[in-house]
Amino acid sequence: MIIDERFEDRVLACLYRVNDFAIVAAQHLSHKHFGTPVRQNMASMAIDFTKKYSTHITGEAFTRIIGAMIKSKKIHESMLDYYTDHFKKIMKLDVSDHAFILESMVDFIKNAETRALIEEAVKKYLPANNFDEIERRWLRINAINAKPEAKATPYYDETEIDRRAQVRFEEFTSPAIFGISTGIKQMDDMLYKKGWYEPLNIILAPPKTGKTAALLYFSNAAAIQGFNVAFFSCETAKEILFDRMDAMNSSTEMAQLKAKHTAVAAAIKAKRPKGEIFIYEYPTKTLTTGEVERQVAKLERERGINIAMIVVDYAQIMKPTVIYKDRLVEEASVFEELRALAGKRKHPLLTAGQVNRENAERELVKGTGTAGTYEKIMVADLIITLSATPQEKKDNLMRIHFSEYRNGESGTIKIQTKYGMGRFYDEFVERLY
Repeated sequence: MIIDERFEDRVLACLYRVNDFAIVAAQHLSHKHFGTPVRQNMASMAIDFTKKYSTHITGEAFTRIIGAMIKSKKIHESMLDYYTDHFKKIMKLDVSDHAFILESMVDFIKNAETRALIEEAVKKYLPANNFDEIERRWLRINAINAKPEAKATPYYDETEIDRRAQVRFEEFTSPAIFGISTGIKQMDDMLYKKGWYEPLNIILAPPKTGKTAALLYFSNAAAIQGFNVAFFSCETAKEILFDRMDAMNSSTEMAQLKAKHTAVAAAIKAKRPKGEIFIYEYPTKTLTTGEVERQVAKLERERGINIAMIVVDYAQIMKPTVIYKDRLVEEASVFEELRALAGKRKHPLLTAGQVNRENAERELVKGTGTAGTYEKIMVADLIITLSATPQEKKDNLMRIHFSEYRNGESGTIKIQTKYGMGRFYDEFVERLY
């Protein structure tokens, strides 16, 4: 047991919610350090997941693994409520002092390993004059620390080759764990993981071309799949966003929302998905990346949930953490901070940006036509542009172009929109190239 049951739960909470903690703990922690079968199994699940995927276990993965364990009779079905209740409990615990918890856990493990070594040395190694094993164990204990261990991975090692094959098999058979569908199959087909997966995804478009509508559509598609989304608006009022989403989810013209308010409410309640969209409204140039991270952590802690995607509408009107008195440098720093946050949390972050005036009227907008600093293109993992000719705008048509993509090729599809009902995407038209 790690000190006491309360501390064990705090360790579990960090394993499930703090990525840096999970990566370090997975190197040294064992399920045997926990005092009850439920905690032992939950710890084992988290440790095994982190060792395999180099990130902390998600709520979605926890649910799937528990289901598989029940199906294989490793856990009796009657125990399901114990696990789900305990999961909800640890998701509500305060983990703001995770650095202290990690150091305390490491001290406990080192002391426990030292005691075990002394006992085994007296009973086993010393009588056999096996001093090499004592030295080996002692060096391993001294290597236990509270910092991530950088390890070289042999590319041609057979175990490593098999690991990559297994990961790809699981991605192929269970893509929902690895990619979040855009809600547009033809877009998914162009994405490396068949859905949102890359850390920083930027949607570029001229003013009034549908950036916010696109971000709302992608957020809603994620919620329908069962993923929780944190949506931060720096420009559009929360009530307007609600109107657009109500129109989209009830197939109602926005102009008819008031007259059909009862039917709209009933339609949305009837198709309420497992996932949720949490919308935050901030005045322009007041939202920082640190505030995004703080609010998401608070949301997960208070509600006992996992946020699978962050959406910021949009990065160019956020407030930089550091004021440089140079607008372009400040803008670049915001995109770099968002990229770092997405990488730290190991899930996709979507945001948007404006294109410059020169490119606003072009038939096909490219990432090079971005307004402001070009640095955001360099740090982004995926740049998608939205554009339409004057005639296409009249016909409610939109071009979605994959401009710059680290893990894929460029390409363009054309879709039908229905903005009158708040719908960025209504139906697929054609793939242009």
